[in-house]
Amino acid sequence: MRESELEKAAREVERLKTELEKAVADFENANKTYDREKHLAEKASLLEAERRFAEIKTTLDLTKRREAQLSEELKHLEAVRVSMREEFQEKERLEKISEATKFIRDTLKEAAPRVAQNYVFHVSMEANQMFREISGNAERTLKWTEDYGIVLEENGFERPFINLSGGEQMAAALSVRLALLKQLSDVRIAFFDEPTTNMDAERRERLAEQISHITERKTFDQLFIISHDDTFEEYVDNVVFIGAKEKELERG
Repeated sequence: MRESELEKAAREVERLKTELEKAVADFENANKTYDREKHLAEKASLLEAERRFAEIKTTLDLTKRREAQLSEELKHLEAVRVSMREEFQEKERLEKISEATKFIRDTLKEAAPRVAQNYVFHVSMEANQMFREISGNAERTLKWTEDYGIVLEENGFERPFINLSGGEQMAAALSVRLALLKQLSDVRIAFFDEPTTNMDAERRERLAEQISHITERKTFDQLFIISHDDTFEEYVDNVVFIGAKEKELERG
């Protein structure tokens, strides 16, 4: 058994010897072509490449993490964009409403003086007609001015309200008030409290007659006159007397 092991070991030695010789030959061949400087340069290049690889790998990892962060931020920004789009749409709607409102406001602002002027013109015409019928004089013209004053034109001269007589003032004021009610209100009921104050008998008669014509022309549906003057009795539909005696509480 020992001899067998010895032979086996001898064969192994021969094999190893052959391999050693081959390795020595290879080493000698390699040593002939070996360039130490090139070896060191290649080794330095390898170390540099490994360093760059480590840097790139670190940068790549950071980039991936940053990419994930940016992806989340993009999702958030997309939600914000959708929300802002709705807000911008609402803003545009409000801007359009604001522009329309400004246009309407400016239009009304520009039109207001013309509208007022038109109303003043029609009220003045209506008041003048009533005043002429009350006064019985068609040669005088009652004007309701744009500054809402009352002027009476007669024989080419204008007399302001303050210079009119008491009866003229009452008739003029009554005419303008009735004209205003007719032009500016849908209410067709009017109340007169002592309308004949400061009027002479002739003008009281004319005023009573004119008031009776107001309902006939459907200018007003119903008129109420509170007065101590009995001039109206012949021109009204109903008369209610209020006094101390019970038998005079209601008549007619």
